[in-house]
Amino acid sequence: MTDWSIFRTTTSINSKLEHSMFPQSKLRTDKHSYLMMNSDVSMSSSHFSLLSLIFLVVFLSSLPSPTLSASSLRCNPADKTALLSIKKSLISIPDYFASWVPKTDCCHWEHVDCHPITNRVTALFFDQIYVPFHIPAAIGDLPYLRELAFTDLDITGPIPYSFTQLKNLKILKISGTTLSGPIPGFLGQLNKLKNLDLSSNQLSGPIPASLGKLENLRYLILSDNQLSGSIPGSLRQLKNLDLLNLSGNHLRGEIPKSLAKLHFRVIDVSDNKLTGDPSVLFKENSTARAIMLSDNHLEFDLSKVRFPKELNVLEMAHNRIRGKIPKQITKLNALRKLDLSYNRLCGKIPFGGKMQQFPAQSFAHNLCLCGPPLSKC
Repeated sequence: MTDWSIFRTTTSINSKLEHSMFPQSKLRTDKHSYLMMNSDVSMSSSHFSLLSLIFLVVFLSSLPSPTLSASSLRCNPADKTALLSIKKSLISIPDYFASWVPKTDCCHWEHVDCHPITNRVTALFFDQIYVPFHIPAAIGDLPYLRELAFTDLDITGPIPYSFTQLKNLKILKISGTTLSGPIPGFLGQLNKLKNLDLSSNQLSGPIPASLGKLENLRYLILSDNQLSGSIPGSLRQLKNLDLLNLSGNHLRGEIPKSLAKLHFRVIDVSDNKLTGDPSVLFKENSTARAIMLSDNHLEFDLSKVRFPKELNVLEMAHNRIRGKIPKQITKLNALRKLDLSYNRLCGKIPFGGKMQQFPAQSFAHNLCLCGPPLSKC
């Protein structure tokens, strides 16, 4: 409330009080009495107005200054120092940090989130910066950071080692950037991570075995990079993993049989150069909802496979899969996407369930598949 509003409100209250204390209907009508009463009213009114004025002065003096006082600042001083160091190291993009003014509350700065109770910085976001951008090492000086994201950036240089200080980090996303070089093995030290998304960058080299130490990880997304080598068997330690996406890389070798121990819901290793038999991923009572293995060099007999009961998506196109399609596939009531094209399958397509609802393209270019939706056997 402004000073003027307070003054108007106080004046209005005074007026109402005076009217209630001295109603005109109760004044005696004789001239002498009227003058005496009017004099009393005037004195009382003056006395009351003086008290009101004193109250108003005291009240206004207690109001905070328009400038921020130290007690009104939410931002932790150490966090603010770290943020200003980040800003200083990215001096080439001043407009992005226009709201990062030292004398203001950093919890109100753009691209920053603070915890509502502790007021520590818990999230930091960088996106759509189209000038060369390096990841500031000072980010490691934000010990209560839980979420850190870099998207749609022209990144130069590596992920700094100072990230190992982020012991509370739960989400790390670096996606759609020009980040190159290997995935640093020290990311395996961020043992509270639940979501690691390094998709759609220019990362190369092997997948670090140390990522298997991230016991709390639920989402591991390394798709659309230039990663090479084999899938590390250490990933079997990711007991809480729901989603594994390694698609769109140059990975070779077999899918580790030890991954069968995982209770994943989604696995996507499509568009690589993987070989061998991945049938260990198919268990009738597993929690899998989507299995995507297309565009590899996988070789196995599909006849022997038992599909997960709740499977929604099955994509295995462009491989070297042989045998027949198991009749059990007709019992997959949740199946909504199927692609078995460009393989070496033979025999009659099982009739029933949702099989005849899929287009002919889902079964095209096999050795000798027949029956609806393909031609008669």
